[in-house]
Amino acid sequence: MNLSNYFITLNLIKKKFPIFLKISLLTLSICTIYYLIKTPSYTSKTTFYSTYKEKQDTASLLNPLGSLIGINGGTLDFSISDYIKSEKMLNQVINKKYLIDGQKISLVQLWGSNFEQRTFNPLTLLLKFNKSLNFNSSISTEEKLTFITKEELKDKISFTENRISSLYSISVTIDKYPQLSRDILNEIYSSIIAYTNEIENSKASEKIDFINGRIREVSLDLQNAESEKLEFLEKNKVANSPALVLRIDRIQRKIDLHSDVYTNLANQLEIAKINQKDSTSSIFLLDEAKVPLEKDGDSLLKFLVKITILLLFSFIFWSFYKSSRLYNS
Repeated sequence: MNLSNYFITLNLIKKKFPIFLKISLLTLSICTIYYLIKTPSYTSKTTFYSTYKEKQDTASLLNPLGSLIGINGGTLDFSISDYIKSEKMLNQVINKKYLIDGQKISLVQLWGSNFEQRTFNPLTLLLKFNKSLNFNSSISTEEKLTFITKEELKDKISFTENRISSLYSISVTIDKYPQLSRDILNEIYSSIIAYTNEIENSKASEKIDFINGRIREVSLDLQNAESEKLEFLEKNKVANSPALVLRIDRIQRKIDLHSDVYTNLANQLEIAKINQKDSTSSIFLLDEAKVPLEKDGDSLLKFLVKITILLLFSFIFWSFYKSSRLYNS
């Protein structure tokens, strides 16, 4: 930029600054009104550790013969991120009754009714019409509202995980009702706890049934081996040949093996019964959900500062653009 162009720009800024100031004040006033009347959003967050896999791995280390006797000590795959998107969890949360404006209502009643309400906003009308076109014509109004509520709940849930430390974080962002964000998050966390316990108890029950079956099989094998030894000893009072000694040693090894397996199975059965009765959770809460103390987003002052900076840069850019055109003309 040469000197003449610089002076043209400076003069233009001085000339148009009063207009810019009026426009800025009007814009800031409108932004302030918008900030004050817009529906606030609130976010509640909880964090917890999951030790489910660690518990299962420890059990397998304490029972190194598990793979030899047919017991799988591996973990049962369970993804919390998949569970919070599942129909099971979503249906539980949206049908729960929450205290909202002094009344206990479900999320279907709260959010689903918004879809049925009339509006004069053309964009909202267009979105509702587009959503209605995608529905199967044979489904009921209740099914439509349930589907809409579940989709909205999915959008309001945020999930992160640290696979190294097994630290999980879930947050729920809700418009207008700060306490509702905490209540929904508590319901999600309770659902995760219940489902985790259900998995662990189910796994323990399956293991008990399996071990009982294996005990019956091994017990029968042990009895057969002992009967074989008894029959051999009755027929051979004195084992005075190498072949007879070798035969009796083989039978004894068979008895010892079945006996060891039977003992380990009995130990595994006791451990499985203890796990089935164990009511302790494998999920450890770090930060519980609380009612948000602040609204989401910037404060009013920070919001207005951002708008002011944007207006100022826009005015300077316009001034340079306008002065360059005047200079070239």
